[in-house]
Amino acid sequence: MTLLTADDVLTVKFDVSSFKEGYNQDEVDVFLDDVTTTMREFEERLGTSQESSGPSHRKAEVLLTSEGVRNIRFSTTRWSGYRIDQVDAFLVQVLATMEALEAQLRTNAFAGQPVAGAGGAYGMSPAQAGYAPGGAEA
Repeated sequence: MTLLTADDVLTVKFDVSSFKEGYNQDEVDVFLDDVTTTMREFEERLGTSQESSGPSHRKAEVLLTSEGVRNIRFSTTRWSGYRIDQVDAFLVQVLATMEALEAQLRTNAFAGQPVAGAGGAYGMSPAQAGYAPGGAEA
């Protein structure tokens, strides 16, 4: 599986499932913004950022860990939500990327403190990855 970049997360598009159950679009979009911010910070710490060759003057932050991705749950809607299968498949890719970045940070001599909550086994099937009726919890 190819690892994602922050730009991949920023530009991902999901089909809308009109009149079928789908994930709440606003919740998914906010979550993806947090993933993008976190991945940009990881990329900067690892020196793999595509944004610039020099040090950044802005401060990104780590908003999520792989544990947060593993435990995300989105509300569902029947009127105009993102297709569940597409979001769940993308979440599997995001999780694999986050785990790989966290592992690189832990082993990087210049990374400083290890990222809290990293690692562990992913305990859900892709079809269950983000579905939990009743709410979004990060």
